[in-house]
Amino acid sequence: MRRSGNTTRAVDSAIQTLFTTGEIIIPFVNKDRLKGMLTKSHVYDEGVEFSRRTQAYFFGRILERLENEHSGTFEVDDNMNVITVKGWDKRHSFYESVESSFSSLKPDETLYNEDRS
Repeated sequence: MRRSGNTTRAVDSAIQTLFTTGEIIIPFVNKDRLKGMLTKSHVYDEGVEFSRRTQAYFFGRILERLENEHSGTFEVDDNMNVITVKGWDKRHSFYESVESSFSSLKPDETLYNEDRS
């Protein structure tokens, strides 16, 4: 029987967040308890009902995927709920520079100032 793929999509999204922000945090408490403290780095498996067990499974799936596809590029902290990219320096982030390039554009401009005549 085929599954829905929700956890796989959540793992993909979490890994994309990891390489965009430099870290991800996999909380083992419900979002409602973290109101006002959530950041872009907090990731949950949204496809299932929250429980510590589902978050632990989600965390394991993320680690498994990282080991298979990005071995040696990440670190797990002692609390076992934060994963960071080794040597991450936000000042030199590709994504940060791309975002700042687009945010400086006026609505009718393009990034490359193409001649549209």
